[in-house]
Amino acid sequence: MASVSAGFDPTTWAPLPVRAAAARPDAVPALLAWAAGEGAWFEPIEIVTAADGNRTARARADVAAGALLIAVPRALMITDVDIGARPLIATVKEIETMMASRHSTLGLWLVREHADPASRWRPYLDALPPAYPWLALHRSAAEVAALAGTRALAMIVDQADGCRGDLAFVAELVPDLAAVALGDFAWGRLVAGTRCFRIADDDGSARALVPIADLIDHGRIDATWGYDAVARRFEVRAARALAAGEEIQISYGRHDNAVLASTHGLALPDNPDDEVLVHLPGPGGRPFALGARYDLRFARAMAAAVARPGDTDTDGLLRVARAAASTSAAIAAAPPPPPGDDRWAALCATVRASERAIAAAIVDFVDQVTAAGIARPPEAWRALAAELDPAATGATRMLREFAQAALPTPG
Repeated sequence: MASVSAGFDPTTWAPLPVRAAAARPDAVPALLAWAAGEGAWFEPIEIVTAADGNRTARARADVAAGALLIAVPRALMITDVDIGARPLIATVKEIETMMASRHSTLGLWLVREHADPASRWRPYLDALPPAYPWLALHRSAAEVAALAGTRALAMIVDQADGCRGDLAFVAELVPDLAAVALGDFAWGRLVAGTRCFRIADDDGSARALVPIADLIDHGRIDATWGYDAVARRFEVRAARALAAGEEIQISYGRHDNAVLASTHGLALPDNPDDEVLVHLPGPGGRPFALGARYDLRFARAMAAAVARPGDTDTDGLLRVARAAASTSAAIAAAPPPPPGDDRWAALCATVRASERAIAAAIVDFVDQVTAAGIARPPEAWRALAAELDPAATGATRMLREFAQAALPTPG
């Protein structure tokens, strides 16, 4: 992953080109009619399209908790196994483990399929967003510079580089795909990255595009989703009672704001899964992505920080804390985003605040754990772990996890 903790150089950034395509106003009604004709069932919901083109799923009538909202048969899903039916894509699948992203293969399938006027998937393809100009990968250097020092910007740079690299790699090994435009390929990868569901089918399919279900926004867990391998269909069910007209949201999964901001164009305040990049001193030191957890990655960073003969675990902890504080300072020093785009400014503010909060939790945790010394007897660690709230977050959770890790292994 690219390192940007020391500052972001705008001269090295080139946004990915935006695909030139227009939205079709009749695309959603055509998609719904086609999907229903192909066996999808979604009577309890309606899809509402706002003036800005955003689509939301809403309850058509009152719905009881546990009720089925959407059922999409396996034949109407597009999976990582299915796309190999195109000979060129089958060739790409043979080399996809050497590419930067698993979404590149499906992205190329989407580009090729969209270019086929006779595609069976025409109504679905026409209803996809024609482009994602608001996403970070298409933003100017001045805009992305507002995220300097964040893990989010590191991931944005990494994804842009990976997109260019994957297309160049495929074009060299599969000459028939050399004509694919970078803007089209970026669009295909973004569709795959924002709309795929994880499944487990007997035919080996692990990821799938699911028409209708992928119109539901990320947010509250109003509904749950999953694939029924016995019934061979994808289901969305109400997680709670829903009132008529109420918007329905699902969870895309637990992700830090780096993933959400770079791929989905959103960020969560006080994201419990957020992480920061800490850069330890020393030659060749790689950055560590750390959250407000004392987990295996934190232990590895701590061990890597014990770099000189005679160093102690306390030395390692203090170096990690200093690195976290340095990250926080770099984020604070980033320039503000250019005026005029409130959506981008709000995303940047949320990402910056959340990552700095994680860095502050790491520093606070190290302060607490080193204050009384690491060399405590097991009884002291046991008492500390018992007195801390298991539901606590931030530095308190880290302290409790560290105390538990310091206890002798039973047996």
